This record gives sequence, structure tokens and C-alpha cells, in this order.
Amino acid sequence: MPALDRYDQKPMLTDDELSRLSPLAQQFRKQFFYSFPTLPHREEFTDCYELIVPAAHPDVGDLRVRDDEEELTLSVGPHHWHVTLSHFDEQPQEPQIPFAAGAANAAIDDLRAILGNVTIFRMRQANGRSEHTMSYGPEYPRRLPLQPGEREYRWTGPL
Repeated sequence: MPALDRYDQKPMLTDDELSRLSPLAQQFRKQFFYSFPTLPHREEFTDCYELIVPAAHPDVGDLRVRDDEEELTLSVGPHHWHVTLSHFDEQPQEPQIPFAAGAANAAIDDLRAILGNVTIFRMRQANGRSEHTMSYGPEYPRRLPLQPGEREYRWTGPL
């Protein structure tokens, strides 16, 4: 039986799952636990590694980080974006630790901005479905007035 995670009392990853993590997932986990040692979360391993931070507000949605080996996909509710290894290497190649560390660090910086309520999420819904999403900082120069059906959020809830 795997050990229990001290934050959410769910089983942690098994030794077998940990051994199958990509270099990118390994670097992300290392930096996540160093940067957010007490943040409630859970980890899953299906076809790849995923870390989930429960939503701070039900209208916003969970924060998810999924390892796709060549990139980390971050999502908050229906909005998502990618942090790729190729941003940290001039020529794409097999993942290597220095590039994985750079991508993981960029993802951690994004998490800090989200959890610190700096990042703003704009979502437009139509017919009960998310139609368009975007995220930006409060000083984003091209911020437009809200259009019908649009709402803005920060991690802790609606603006």
C-alpha cells in the first residue's frame, strides 16, 4: 500500500509510477514541493503525470499541471496553456535535465502568479459552454471591456 500524502490523505504515486516520470515531470515535482510545501494537492498517473490543486472557488475550477513529456499543460477550469521544452533550447531534442528544469521553473512562476491572485482569467460562455478563454496580468496593455457573456476571475473567485 502506498504511503499517504500528508495534505489530502490520498495515496501518493507508487514507486513504479515515480520511475516512469519524464525528466520534465521529475523536475516539476521537485520544484513544486520545494515552492509549495503545504499547498493541498493530489497527484495522478494514468498515461502521464498530473498534479491537481483543488479550486479555491467553485466558479474558477481546479488548477491542473499535466506532463506531456515535451511540455507541461497548465489549466484552470476550461483555460489552458503550454510550457514547452523548446522554449529553453534553440533546437528541439530529447528532453534533458537543464531544459526540463527551465520549463519546470517557468511553470512554477505561472503557479505563483495564479495562486497569488495576479493572473486574471477571462471566460466567455454561450449556451452553457465555454466559448473563449484567455489569461493575462493586471497590467496587460490591450485589456478590453467585458463583452456580453464574459466574466473575469482570479484564483480566489470572480472579479
